[in-house]
Amino acid sequence: MNTNMRMNPLDVLSHQALLGTQRGALQIPALEPAFAALAAAACPPEQDDALRLLRLAGILGVGERAGYQPPPQGAEVQPSVAPAEILPVLAEGTRRGALAEILDEGPDRLIHHALLALGQEGVLVPPALLPRALTLGARNRALRPALAPVLGARGAWLAGINPEWQYAQGAEGHRLSLDDWETASLPERLGLIQAPGPLALEALLARVESDWRSLAAAEKLSVLEALAPRLRTAMDADVDADTDRAEAFLNALLQERSKEVRSRAALLLSTQPLSRDFAARMVGRVAALLAPTPEGGWQITPPTEFDPAWKQDTLEPKLPKSESLGERAWWLFQLIRHLPLAWWTARTGLTPAALVAWARADTWSQALLRAWGERLMLQPDPAWAEALLDVVLASKPIPGMLPTAEQLLAQLPPAAQMLRWRQLWEDRGQKNALPLVRQIIDTQPPGACLTPEFSGWLWAACWACLPAAAQAWDYTWRQVLQDLVCVLAPDALPEACTPADERTAQFFGDALAQVLRWAALRRQFGI
Repeated sequence: MNTNMRMNPLDVLSHQALLGTQRGALQIPALEPAFAALAAAACPPEQDDALRLLRLAGILGVGERAGYQPPPQGAEVQPSVAPAEILPVLAEGTRRGALAEILDEGPDRLIHHALLALGQEGVLVPPALLPRALTLGARNRALRPALAPVLGARGAWLAGINPEWQYAQGAEGHRLSLDDWETASLPERLGLIQAPGPLALEALLARVESDWRSLAAAEKLSVLEALAPRLRTAMDADVDADTDRAEAFLNALLQERSKEVRSRAALLLSTQPLSRDFAARMVGRVAALLAPTPEGGWQITPPTEFDPAWKQDTLEPKLPKSESLGERAWWLFQLIRHLPLAWWTARTGLTPAALVAWARADTWSQALLRAWGERLMLQPDPAWAEALLDVVLASKPIPGMLPTAEQLLAQLPPAAQMLRWRQLWEDRGQKNALPLVRQIIDTQPPGACLTPEFSGWLWAACWACLPAAAQAWDYTWRQVLQDLVCVLAPDALPEACTPADERTAQFFGDALAQVLRWAALRRQFGI
């Protein structure tokens, strides 16, 4: 068998170039009609083979920049034409030039912000920038949700040409309907489930259940995660049919072999109104353990034995190997994490802050606080996040506590969030500022910016740290400054960065030049 038949055409040309064209006739790889016609015109047989090889390599190189990948030698060539676009493309002008620079050299956060802005405007990435955008998505999965709405029909078409971009072949998945379910890939199905807009829950779950058994456990979990927002909405709605359907679907999953699927289904069931079966069972179990004290307080008493009926609701009798809780505390933790936080305030009449203070002084504090923390990740609540923040920031952290300070701060209203950051800055001092700035940046979701007032204060506070950082040769600050400028409010973007002392100017010169460049691109693009 000719080994060249299994090689990429560019590899074939490289191999011939290394051996020398005088050692054999030039092999022309199989090309699509448009490329074949160009190659025939640019590389006529009467020319020198060396010149023909170089010209052919140039043609393939230009095609590769546009996303074209020639088929392997001997493969059948299937010509195709890009379909027409439905949405408009970003217009020529300053913004298109800014987008090109952002995609070519910008930080990931800035790229993400620009793509989200395009999606909100309902415009597409220009054709010339699609190869770069698709390559970014291939290298960074976090960008893919923001890329999908702005690639358009041409982007999806290009994704089918280049194997590296196959992840985006479902970029137009939001245009799929439930009628396409059987032929859709798993990513396309997930995109359909998560796409904004109404979908009949009964019809959707019927499609999901039609081939549920054929899915691997990890695939089932990914589908369940995608369904979670729609299921929660259905269980909170006044439409009894949807509520009953969602509950029935999740109850069936309690019998799954996969522990992860069972556990996730149980947590979703626990978000339903307390009058429903699963939630009512959990309320009854925890209510029996909580009692008022003669002094007007409250006392929680963990179970003394494991009720076999609990296992049907995914509670586990045995401790995981790495669990730091004791046996009774483990049972208590599992019960509490399946109970909505609102039940605690309604049952005790205490505020979240008062409940957290009570729990911190209780013998079973670790089980209580950990369970509340996990619950907060499922059902965000600013008051509870504020109350638990002091627990997470305490000098002696609780083992196994799930929410991080960043996750809790992200649940606070902007004003309260910024106030907390300033308090932490003052408490920790300038020497510990760097990790705090990193946390502030990481707390902001893609496309979000800090408030104008806080942006101005934070930039000034960071600026004051630079002389000491330059003295310590702290290179981490150089990258942090470039990430920080991506989350500052547009009105607070710096227009000049000139350190007062020479050492700071020399150490941070390149980084500050980049800061000004990213700030200028944000202004040009309008983000």
